[in-house]
Amino acid sequence: MNLIKMLKYITLLSIITVQLSFASTYYVDATNGNDNNSGLSPSSAWQSINKVNGFNFASGDIIAFQRGQIFNGYTLLPNTSYLTFTSYGTGNLPVIDAQNTRQYCAQLQDKNHITFRSIEFYNGAVECLDVNTVNYLTIDSCVFDGNYHEAQTVYIGESYYTYIGHSVFKNAAPGAANYPYPHGLYLGGGGYQIVEYNKFINNTGDGIHVNVNVNPNGRVPHPIIRYNWFEGNEENYQDQASDSLEFYNNVIVDNPNVAYALGMSFSQEGAYAQYAVRNSKVYNNTFIMNDSLTGHIGIMIHNAAAIDNLTFKNNIIFFANSTRGNGYFVYQQSGSGTLHFDNNLFFRVGGNQAGFANIQGTAYNSFTAWQSAGYDPHSAWNNPLFTNLTTENYTLQAGSPAINFGTNLGLTLDYNNNPIPSSSPDVGAYEHTSTSTYIQVNIKAFLSGPFENGSMTTFLNAQNLIPLSQPYSSSPWNYSGSEAVTSIPSNIVDWILVELRSGITSNTIISRRAAFIKNDGNIVDLDGTSPLRFDFVSSGSYYLVIRHRNHLAIMSSVPVTLSTSSALYDFTTSQSKAYGINPMFSLGNGLFGMYSGDGDANGGISSIDRNDTWRLENGTIGYFQGDYDLSGGVNSTDLNLCWRIDNGTLTQVP
Repeated sequence: MNLIKMLKYITLLSIITVQLSFASTYYVDATNGNDNNSGLSPSSAWQSINKVNGFNFASGDIIAFQRGQIFNGYTLLPNTSYLTFTSYGTGNLPVIDAQNTRQYCAQLQDKNHITFRSIEFYNGAVECLDVNTVNYLTIDSCVFDGNYHEAQTVYIGESYYTYIGHSVFKNAAPGAANYPYPHGLYLGGGGYQIVEYNKFINNTGDGIHVNVNVNPNGRVPHPIIRYNWFEGNEENYQDQASDSLEFYNNVIVDNPNVAYALGMSFSQEGAYAQYAVRNSKVYNNTFIMNDSLTGHIGIMIHNAAAIDNLTFKNNIIFFANSTRGNGYFVYQQSGSGTLHFDNNLFFRVGGNQAGFANIQGTAYNSFTAWQSAGYDPHSAWNNPLFTNLTTENYTLQAGSPAINFGTNLGLTLDYNNNPIPSSSPDVGAYEHTSTSTYIQVNIKAFLSGPFENGSMTTFLNAQNLIPLSQPYSSSPWNYSGSEAVTSIPSNIVDWILVELRSGITSNTIISRRAAFIKNDGNIVDLDGTSPLRFDFVSSGSYYLVIRHRNHLAIMSSVPVTLSTSSALYDFTTSQSKAYGINPMFSLGNGLFGMYSGDGDANGGISSIDRNDTWRLENGTIGYFQGDYDLSGGVNSTDLNLCWRIDNGTLTQVP
């Protein structure tokens, strides 16, 4: 413990800390565990899913499975609401293996606020994960592998407010006579789902299938499908029931090895025509289609007279095979609903326009004929000039006709997290990056919580607790960036969020990026060494704001001159480097850092951070808001040496 923290501790010797623990973390180790253990530490871990299924958990409990282990013999059956299932340790994700003898790897019904994070589900006889009537379900950084014999890898029925991110859904294939076309993800009923940054790979049916489910009570309201990669599925996205779908910045690569493949399709479910799709927005997607066999279609609308008001803008639909089979760029089999196409880019290798579209039996045998009929008035037939079609690099070369060809649709980030300009954006899922339009941000700051002896500790990194994806997507940050790594670089303390402002107030924000903060205070890009890079930001002077998930934000006291080779701006050397009056905590020896203890990240440290964050998490081990010193555990040190000292402090950032 350094001198500053020792002095803090001495001033608090008379304080009696009552530790209230309302939630616990339980550990499960298939190799070294024992179901007679308490489960409350890795050294006293349970062994089996059977023990987990039979235990009476409290709301907020966490069940962590040992990485590198395989858990089989039982279906995971969460028995209460407000539970998190995750992993701990190092190595590969823990695997819950149904061994194709049990219907499900996990099954969940009538429970709410359930989270699955960093677990692989494998080889269910029917489904990897079966979910029914579960609200506020979160799936994050998981893998669902059907091993080529399932109905769906994941089925979610009649559930609302579902979040699915950074996960893989693959290898669903017929395993039962009742399921000839198994899907990667089946969303049956419910609504308000967000599905982002996932991969849907090699599913015999659809990558994602949206349906009303049995006993429907209406359309599926407002699903958001964005930043996903679809490849090798027979139908990559099929929608039979949504209302106000948002489908944007996805990459779709169809399966060249099947005779009938669709980029995306809209239809209806059997007798439920009254719930057919309406009010869809399909923006800025890249479709890579093949028609080497026959019948490949970019966008399909069929068997639904009630389908209405579908809008397709800023998309690239590209056929990679010069020989056309019986496929089309656009095909509407029936129905009288309105379709809106504009600002799209179409092309087939070799330039063959034959069989461009078919709308209710009317064939358009060229793009010119299609436009002459009033469709796509501002669209074009042109080669988008992908960077490398062979290696599936669908970014745009300099000089691509897709650059600046789009219209403003309110989107802010592309598939690769590059900013999308408000005027003249590119079409397709990727905004072109120009090496001449970027700046580097070279900054240094300290977090006071983990600061010891002149640098910051890296306990979170040493315990493999730092998530591989940026943690600022939720409120209050609401940052939708896709920054992610396959492993955390060395000497990293935690994720940080950096924003650039043209002025002092929040309405002047120019750009934001998630990055890493190292133990020496340097804030670096995802490689762990380079200064932070902002694309599509011109050289100039900007205010710098640094945010952390449980420390008070700071902002530079003056605009900082930034370019492709920016000088270091060091917050640590003086209070005057940050905006406001005493905006940072004095660390001693002329060094300063960000105040710790803001558990709810609302910009102030108060009793709420103690009662609603620290008390609820006290006694837990992991990546938690109440871990104010970033040690990997929430305990009395966080309360006494961080929160109590900084209680009553407010951020100075406007």
